[in-house]
Amino acid sequence: MENSQLRMAVIFRADLNLPNGKACAQAGHAFLTAWTECEDRELANEYMANSQAKIILVAPDLDTLHKIIERAKKRGVSYALITDEGRTVFDGVPTVTCLGIGPCDKTSYNNITRGLSLME
Repeated sequence: MENSQLRMAVIFRADLNLPNGKACAQAGHAFLTAWTECEDRELANEYMANSQAKIILVAPDLDTLHKIIERAKKRGVSYALITDEGRTVFDGVPTVTCLGIGPCDKTSYNNITRGLSLME
């Protein structure tokens, strides 16, 4: 596989107003957990040995994240749904903030993330 074709993504919920620092921390959790959970260790290691492309996207809501999980499952792509414990931002209420996917090839990525926008 061409090394530049491997990528990971984090998809944030647009219906949450996360402070930048919290969003960065949640993205770190999502990338690390999805990579760690990847069952194809050869693919995961190839990703780490090469470009390590990372993309940040946004989905309208939690329901959309669950639909994206179903797409990832169908393609056999690793994913990690991240829940914040609510210690600083969500007043003690555990809240799903984002979804990490990958590593995966460009075709799988495009199939899983179709219709989503880049985070601004």
